[in-house]
Amino acid sequence: MFQVERRKYLRVRVDTFVSESGEGMNYLGRTLDIGEGGLRYMVPAGRKIPAGKKVKLRFSLPECETDFELDGTVVGTDDVFAGKIACVKFNPVRERQARRLRDFVVDRKRKEILQQLEDLHLS
Repeated sequence: MFQVERRKYLRVRVDTFVSESGEGMNYLGRTLDIGEGGLRYMVPAGRKIPAGKKVKLRFSLPECETDFELDGTVVGTDDVFAGKIACVKFNPVRERQARRLRDFVVDRKRKEILQQLEDLHLS
């Protein structure tokens, strides 16, 4: 029911487009979850994206007025039926963007917890 959070930063599920650019190429993926320290996103099947690869990511988040453009490093990948999941750690994030990410995550997490409590109460 409730999971123990083991990460340094909270993460929340979020489904939005993410654009990855680098080496003269652009790729489009979908985010799975995000936190102040990084994100996971789906990349197309067959796409090679090795651990250690530096990426530039651009994405927007619901309720946020401006897009994010962040540099990151791929720290791992997982093969799944629909493609590949890339796990990216953000390289140092400017304080303003870190605060925006943190505010988004805390607000989303608060809503998730309240919904879980409401579901328990109504069961």
